[in-house]
Amino acid sequence: MGIVQGKTLVTLTCTSASSNPMSRISWKRNGFFIRDHKEETMSSVYGGIATRSRISLLVTSSDDKSQFTCLAKSDEFKAAVTDSFTLRIRHAPVFLESSQTVEVNERGSTTINMTAEAFPEHIIYAWSRNGVSLDGEDGTRRIAVVGPILTVRNASREDSGAYTCVAENDEGQHKVTVTLNVLYGATVESVIIASPSGPVFEGSEATLECRATAHPAKTEMIKWRIKGLARNSRPTLDSTKSILHISNVSRDLRGPVECWADNGIGGPSVLSVLLNVLYKPMILNNGGELDSDLARLKCVVDGTPNVTITWTFNGTVLRVNSDKYSVTLTQKGDVQWTSILTVKDIDPADHGIYTCVAKNTLGYDSADIILNDKAKMSLRDFNISCFKEFVQKNCKLKTLYSTSRKSLRSQFPFVRQGCDNRE
Repeated sequence: MGIVQGKTLVTLTCTSASSNPMSRISWKRNGFFIRDHKEETMSSVYGGIATRSRISLLVTSSDDKSQFTCLAKSDEFKAAVTDSFTLRIRHAPVFLESSQTVEVNERGSTTINMTAEAFPEHIIYAWSRNGVSLDGEDGTRRIAVVGPILTVRNASREDSGAYTCVAENDEGQHKVTVTLNVLYGATVESVIIASPSGPVFEGSEATLECRATAHPAKTEMIKWRIKGLARNSRPTLDSTKSILHISNVSRDLRGPVECWADNGIGGPSVLSVLLNVLYKPMILNNGGELDSDLARLKCVVDGTPNVTITWTFNGTVLRVNSDKYSVTLTQKGDVQWTSILTVKDIDPADHGIYTCVAKNTLGYDSADIILNDKAKMSLRDFNISCFKEFVQKNCKLKTLYSTSRKSLRSQFPFVRQGCDNRE
């Protein structure tokens, strides 16, 4: 074995013993023949001929531990005589792997081995991050180093970054940088109504914005859902941001709007914002029941903000909470209202058209209920001939209250005007 300094011109010489006929010399380097070499012969003992061959090369650290083999063979003999030589080059440490990027999922673990080769072979390793030394073998540390090995346990996203390893021996030092890339699942950070800044009215436009964090942040990783149904968003250059635009807001969209984010690591993240759509009242259903001399007329209304419900009889507003009439109002959730008008001690004078009128700051809706001596019915679902008979028999109305769609007068031209409220 020979020891030389790196970046040195080295000449290797191989001389065969005396032979007759003469020997030819060839060289191998790490098992592969070397073509270029010089050869000469000279007289030797016993009348034979000795052969000498030289090769010259400029060695570097990459030539360390190279094995050179000299082969001497005469044409008259099949066997060759060999001798081998291991070349050692004094050099500073050289890492087996260059700078690299290592990926690990959050809360996972990884081990990074940055072993170097050098001669002399005694190497001292030092790890650091952002100029701060990492040392020790304390098993309680999440990030620990032992020689060339860096171990990260229970990785967090804050552990991402560059780690530097320095390897040093008597010939010098070399350093390498390892980038740790901690991957983590998507998290929805915020969901807001970007516009309008005030109330959202039915029929208007609304723009919602969702922001998420993730690594990696993938294209179209953010989705929108309203009442379980997917909604298409506007494309953005930033994959951590998504815009949902609703051009014609309807009352059916009122409620939580969900933003989902999923980059394939862990489960999806969901966050919602309340889309508080304001709209004028709409009467969902109306009707009632007749029990002997007591009638209960019901009106169910959907609307927001606050809805007020009043009752009229043949166009005249009723004074409720009296001996004759009483009203109860209940609220289901924050958009549905139920008003029940109770008419007591019914007599023929109480037969006629009762109208439920629902109002808020955005508009109103109304519906009519007919009460006669047989029963009551809603004007939204009744028999025309029955109503005609009722009007002719019981009420010569001076005025009629319109329904929410068409006036009774336009629907029933046989109703006479200018008569008394009752016969």
